[in-house]
Amino acid sequence: MTIREVSFNKIYANSSFLNDRIGVVVSVNEGEDAKEALRIAAQLSDEFHKERNPELYKHNEKPLTAEESSLLEDIKNAPDLNKLALIKRHLTPALQPYYVDKMKTLTNNFTNHE
Repeated sequence: MTIREVSFNKIYANSSFLNDRIGVVVSVNEGEDAKEALRIAAQLSDEFHKERNPELYKHNEKPLTAEESSLLEDIKNAPDLNKLALIKRHLTPALQPYYVDKMKTLTNNFTNHE
């Protein structure tokens, strides 16, 4: 069997209903390892997504899951500390830093308006 081309596709969740589908096709020359070509394609796909969506990687090396991306939107859009507190029980370790950042922002806004 001769593998001449490998294809890698991955769906990345960016927010509640917004996804990126990134695909990479790599030609494999005779004597090259097809699995290594797939690893390179996967790495290229991950790097491209990270460059396009730096906010999703601000506190994490790995992209957020679809559920985490949805919760991140809720965190970003929380208008006050009470609404933000409702999200707290759903936090994952990956979302904790985003939550803390939003809490600081809302607390600073509250303090500055007194």
